[in-house]
Amino acid sequence: TAVAEGNATITVTTNDGNFSSNATVVVIDNCSDSDGDGVCDSDDVCPGGDDTLDIDGNGIPDFCDTNSCTEVTVSILFDDYANEVSWELLNDTGVSVLSGGGYTNADDFTTINESICLPAGCYDFVIYDSYGDGICCAYGNGNYSVTDTAGTVLASGGSYERSETTNFCVTGSVNGSRPSPLVADIASVSSLQLYPVPANDILNIEYFFASGSQSVTELAVFDLAGRVVLQKTIPHKELNKTVNVFDLPEGMYILVLKQGEETLNEKFIVKH
Repeated sequence: TAVAEGNATITVTTNDGNFSSNATVVVIDNCSDSDGDGVCDSDDVCPGGDDTLDIDGNGIPDFCDTNSCTEVTVSILFDDYANEVSWELLNDTGVSVLSGGGYTNADDFTTINESICLPAGCYDFVIYDSYGDGICCAYGNGNYSVTDTAGTVLASGGSYERSETTNFCVTGSVNGSRPSPLVADIASVSSLQLYPVPANDILNIEYFFASGSQSVTELAVFDLAGRVVLQKTIPHKELNKTVNVFDLPEGMYILVLKQGEETLNEKFIVKH
């Protein structure tokens, strides 16, 4: 874990819990943590993003996970009584994955936007009004919407009483992808699945090319600096579609498949 330069307190406790002691130390030399996620750059598998956020639990931080979730944005334009409004986004087990509330008079007639990348599944967007008159239209033309990055409206409204619930589902194929310049020219088509993630030694590959080409498949693995670290050719009839990543250092990589004119790409993590 990256520690900011300065004073830090370390607590030491024995296994039986009988002795506990605090000590203050001065941190002189600090590892570089350019994206501020608490992970040193040398260990950072997702530079520029928060390595600790992994909503779908697949081992790839959300910022770098471009194919497993759908980024949605909740947008609310308040009426003259923003302090009456609260909302939440619930998954199919009723657990809140995103919520808002505690607004003040300073938020009246303003717009808030909150985004999250959702794994495939169904969700309920619930908006409340403590007075029971919604956000439209007696005291302003308030409204709300939930949209994905393709502009599809998943939920919307404004005229309700104490609450309104809208159910919607996402497939996980529309996402807030932050494309890497290393793969900006790679067209993501058809389907590609890699497992397990993270991988230790053998990475399994399942793919389908929509063109139905019978040609061989060219495989290449790139590191995040754009260097080719592994290449192989997969014959069309080969049943064992795997790649050995045991010799690769821990970190994030991009696997690229090319068959005829079609190309697929997917990120994965190696962790030994």
